[in-house]
Amino acid sequence: MKSLPLILALAAAAVAPLALTGCRQETVEVERSLGFDEWVPVYNRHIAGWLVKKKAETQAELDKVTASLASAADD
Repeated sequence: MKSLPLILALAAAAVAPLALTGCRQETVEVERSLGFDEWVPVYNRHIAGWLVKKKAETQAELDKVTASLASAADD
């Protein structure tokens, strides 16, 4: 029975560090960016390429229709 206070003291000493540090909430500032500024030029290049392709397709179709109309007018 003499060892009971010693056991309680050791248990309290073992639990005290956990109790003192476990309730603290640490805040960490993490620097993040959305990356929008890097994304815009890539998107603009993509759209510019798409527009050039669509313009060429439309011009080819227009030339085809114009030739068809010219041959129909000659008949």
